[in-house]
Amino acid sequence: MPGQKVYFWQVDNARSLYQMKRHEASVNDICFLPDGNTIITAGDDQAARIWDVENRKTLQVVHSPSASILSLEFSPNGKAIACGTADNMLMLWSIDQSQPQLMVKGHSGPLTSIGFSDDGKYMVSGSDDNTIRVWGADKGRTLHGHTGSVTSVCFVGASKIIASASEDRTVRLWNMKTMLTQKGHANEVSALDASPDGKLLASGSVDKTIFVWNVQNKKVVHTLKGHENAVLSIVFSQDGTRLASCSADQTVRIWDLKSGQNTHVFHGHTGPVLCVRFSPDGVRLASCGEDKTIRLWHPESDDCLGILRGNMGSVSVVAFAPNGKYLVGAGHAGRLQFWDYKKPETILYRYAFAPGAWLDILPDGRFDASPEGLRYLTYTELKTLEIFQAEELVQELYDPDGVREIISAYF
Repeated sequence: MPGQKVYFWQVDNARSLYQMKRHEASVNDICFLPDGNTIITAGDDQAARIWDVENRKTLQVVHSPSASILSLEFSPNGKAIACGTADNMLMLWSIDQSQPQLMVKGHSGPLTSIGFSDDGKYMVSGSDDNTIRVWGADKGRTLHGHTGSVTSVCFVGASKIIASASEDRTVRLWNMKTMLTQKGHANEVSALDASPDGKLLASGSVDKTIFVWNVQNKKVVHTLKGHENAVLSIVFSQDGTRLASCSADQTVRIWDLKSGQNTHVFHGHTGPVLCVRFSPDGVRLASCGEDKTIRLWHPESDDCLGILRGNMGSVSVVAFAPNGKYLVGAGHAGRLQFWDYKKPETILYRYAFAPGAWLDILPDGRFDASPEGLRYLTYTELKTLEIFQAEELVQELYDPDGVREIISAYF
């Protein structure tokens, strides 16, 4: 995911509520804790950062010793975090600790994808070394079979079945002992998702097609055709009745899984669309792409509900909070930003520099800050090149009550 900022939006409106800035390089992955109030981000600055959404704080920072963090995942109970690095390492740590409790190398290539089993007892990792490893009771067992880089792995529903996708054009199902290879795609498998009930598996490919598989009998239920370029992301709706997809052809599509028909095509992006996600209640769809925007859609109509821009560069991943109230996307400079789409304008900027060091700044210049955050405060009036010192800014613009009044209207 290109970019260093992380942005938050309020889903019921498209007004930007705040941003948080901390990552010093591209953000590669984002994930919400099940409580909906905690998020973790991973980046090329070798850091994984845990954020408190409601209180707008950085809670914890964990560093990889020597390489970018490429992938991450919360355990189902929200107490542990796993991440994979570019130097082939799997890291696991408790959310209330700053030091990893496990750092192990088993792969011989970067870890591209990580997943937990539904009961939290197992982890699965996929790598550029063409292998999958299962971690837990049978520590570090390697599953061989792919002949190309593994692009995605996941446990299917509550079962111990693992699904994997690869650049070798195959989807494979594993029961941690045996493997079944699902062939059909004519090019790299670039996207993978399992239905919430674990009965269906969908795979998207650079060959422009999507296959929907029955996990039990291993047969193709639907072959979905319509995209005119590589399929880059797919996702099931929470009720499992629809599938959303996006593509390098600049479109987003909705598919009915009973009939296999393409029910909606959304146009508007002006570059490849990199990620698509349903809101938990299924009434909104979010997509993001290389055109530097996040777009909100109504899945049952052709309406675009809002276009979210935040000067974040190409946006590769979006995610809804589990309660569906907020939307988060990744961009430059590590910022978190909320939006009110009825009035598409920024109403607050949040900068979190380190644990305990933060600034909240309104568009009119009024601000609130922690004592540690004040040392980061500076301001330049570009029209006159006049530089204001921190003491002058505190005297003129420090207004914690005013800032909190604005924030309280949205939380």
